[in-house]
Amino acid sequence: MANDYAIIGTEKAKDYAFQSLKIKELASTYRVLSDIYIAEKNMNEAERSLKRGLEICDDDLQMEVNLLNDMIELKHLVGETDEAARLSKRVIAMSDSLQRKWDNDSIKEAQHRFKAQKDSQNSKDKISEISITASVIVVVLLVGSCIVVYYNVRKRRKAKLIIDGQQEQINDQQEQISSQQDKITDYEKEAAVAARRIEKLADKEQEYKRAADNLRRNMKNMEKRHDRNIEEAQQCMAERVAKGHELWKILYSGGKMVAWTKEERDLFIEYYKTIKPEFARQSSLSQSMLFYNMLLDMGKTEEDILAIMGLTLSALRTMKSRMKKENTDNQDGQDNQDNQVV
Repeated sequence: MANDYAIIGTEKAKDYAFQSLKIKELASTYRVLSDIYIAEKNMNEAERSLKRGLEICDDDLQMEVNLLNDMIELKHLVGETDEAARLSKRVIAMSDSLQRKWDNDSIKEAQHRFKAQKDSQNSKDKISEISITASVIVVVLLVGSCIVVYYNVRKRRKAKLIIDGQQEQINDQQEQISSQQDKITDYEKEAAVAARRIEKLADKEQEYKRAADNLRRNMKNMEKRHDRNIEEAQQCMAERVAKGHELWKILYSGGKMVAWTKEERDLFIEYYKTIKPEFARQSSLSQSMLFYNMLLDMGKTEEDILAIMGLTLSALRTMKSRMKKENTDNQDGQDNQDNQVV
């Protein structure tokens, strides 16, 4: 119900999902709930749902693989490509383990099938031996009966008793033969059931193999996308550093630029942090304050800074006053930490 309502509206779908979890926690329910949260752009709750599903999936390797695939897609959506790549390697390892388990199950089933066929053949051989023995016994008894009747006419009563006893033995042998035939029929039925079960397992094995092949292809595609994303990020970073370097060269060589854009200012700050690591330390100063300090560090006068930053004298004074207050607050905070340590 939750899965169906997710197509119409997430609120109703969540209600059904929560009702399901109250009855019993299932990994599949948490998987549906994570899809609902992703539809709502609530990535944190989606991740928590997937993690909880992984905690309770127990020995269901197929469900664990499905949950990990969902987690990989989620990591790609939020930009955590490194974590997605790590999880992808884990899923590949689990898929190989799952494949080995399927192979072992197939071998065991083949062994059971062979044993059932062997038992059936042994039963048939035994019945054949019993039938031959019974036939010989019947013939011997009949011949003996005829001889007794022929040579002991005067002793009919005794002969009749002997014949009756022999007939009872014959009946017993026939009953045994009938019972063995019934057992053979039962064995044949069990063998037929086992054969059908083996056929179903073979179909299921092929289905699992196809799923594993699809999973491997998906993992390779995700790894390729991850490599492309890294290359694009590195190229973008190189372009930003190059642009920041060009802006630094203009100021360093004595050139002037007025009315800088926010993007130009941020590019310059990023580059300057690479050549002056002391500016890369964590600070509570704003980007404008950092820009001002970097210009001072380059030896620019306040007149140059006013022109570069496009500020009025009063705005510059206000910013310097705020910087002084930030530095004072930071120093007080550091002193308090030192006192606590003492």
